[in-house]
Amino acid sequence: METEEKARDRIVVVHGLGANNGTTWLLSRRLRARGYDVTQFGYPSLFQSIEGLAERFEARLRCLVEQDSQRPLHLVTHSMGGILTRIVLGKFQPECLGRVVMLGTPNQGSHAARKVAPYFGRLCYPLVQLSDAPESVIHEVNIPQNVPIGIIAGTRDRVVELSATHLPVESDHYTVPTGHGRLLLRIDVVEQVVHFLQNGTFSGNSDSTAQQEASETHLAKPRSEEHTSELQSHSDL
Repeated sequence: METEEKARDRIVVVHGLGANNGTTWLLSRRLRARGYDVTQFGYPSLFQSIEGLAERFEARLRCLVEQDSQRPLHLVTHSMGGILTRIVLGKFQPECLGRVVMLGTPNQGSHAARKVAPYFGRLCYPLVQLSDAPESVIHEVNIPQNVPIGIIAGTRDRVVELSATHLPVESDHYTVPTGHGRLLLRIDVVEQVVHFLQNGTFSGNSDSTAQQEASETHLAKPRSEEHTSELQSHSDL
């Protein structure tokens, strides 16, 4: 049993802005059920710069690598967690680093952050940094090289536009008809995460099929349900 435990691939799950480990608990539990050794990285996300938060994350990763430098270590991130990951990988890429999956990460910035930053940016500085405004620091964040990166985005995401999730170095990109926060709740997202971690690609090319499904569902959805879905999609960045 001890040898079997040591052989399991590791995953670090990283939440986004305004969130905590509770928001990624279900995703982490499902990944554990699929045989992974999962660690959740929690951090106070609201009042510190993304550079400062990335330093916390880097320290945690270095600690995990010191404890075990042999087993593959994958990163699964939601929203701003992917931005912290990009910063860290510009400074520290351990030999045991496996693959990276980003869920709804605003790689090109968030239009929602741009809209609310003038009102709440002084209280929550990451909002300013995550804005998709031309002068935003998001456009200067490190783009990891030689790291397999898979990106999953929601076609109903009202926080991060679909086009803003892309990276020029991405290995694969997958879309599902859901909102920002609900990316963490869907079984099909978990299956795609696992498929990418094992194979370096997602299962099938859903970018066109998911968008078609989202369009068809949108037409059939009652207005009240559509409004509820919109409110729930604003859970975090």
